[in-house]
Amino acid sequence: MQLAVKLAYGVGIQRQVTYFFILGMSVMSVISTFLIFPKTFIKKKSETNEMKSREEQHQQPTEEINQEYGNMRSYLCDPIFISHLGWFTILYFRFNYFIGTVNSYINIVTDYNTEKVSYFTNVLSYTMFCGVISSLCAGLVYDHEKRRYEGCTSEIKRKLIPALLPMLMCSTLQTILSVLVFVHNEHVLYASFIVFILFRSFLFSVGVTFIAEIFPTQAFGTLYSILVTCGGLASLVQFGLYSWSQSYRSAFTHVSDHRKTSKLDTMGEVFTVL
Repeated sequence: MQLAVKLAYGVGIQRQVTYFFILGMSVMSVISTFLIFPKTFIKKKSETNEMKSREEQHQQPTEEINQEYGNMRSYLCDPIFISHLGWFTILYFRFNYFIGTVNSYINIVTDYNTEKVSYFTNVLSYTMFCGVISSLCAGLVYDHEKRRYEGCTSEIKRKLIPALLPMLMCSTLQTILSVLVFVHNEHVLYASFIVFILFRSFLFSVGVTFIAEIFPTQAFGTLYSILVTCGGLASLVQFGLYSWSQSYRSAFTHVSDHRKTSKLDTMGEVFTVL
């Protein structure tokens, strides 16, 4: 959507007009949800089926029902969930920080050439459209690992081991992306964008699929909400890093590598910015 705004602005359409157009489309989608969607086309279950399902629910022991929906605390305290939460939060922070500072990154690499910055911004936007393909690849990798270990006798291993390779690939892509940021070369920007798209696809695909595979279905909504919420709260730290990265010309590199901060006059300057 931002690429559309940028392209429209390039041909003389004011940004306010474009955003009002997007607002109008959003309002129309809300109206269509409640008024236009053919909800009568969705066939409802017959009364007999509903009666049967209700009878089956009443026949289930109360203790069994409580056991299914009463273990949310145990899921939250599960070391597997806690470790997955930490893994996702760190990588989610890296994802948000890169996309938030990509403009500064491009400016530094292109030596603040306005035309080149605009060009590489478009390249990144068009590359992000390929996320449909990269997300499919991430899912195929996970499914392939599931098929490899579907005959494992241990249920824990059958569920945990298939996530090992996708998570390793995701962490590796994050590491490669962090290394490429230090290479200030215009040709490396293409590689950085490709790695970023792959990293994004693996991060969200694996992050969601892991919870769906390990934990019961009724706990998915709560656990996934907590996962994204914690990742978002941790990402608030990036605003201090944003201010630091824009405080002087070499700050972007110093933020990525704490060893470079020795070039500052005093460490007090860093804390003042944060």
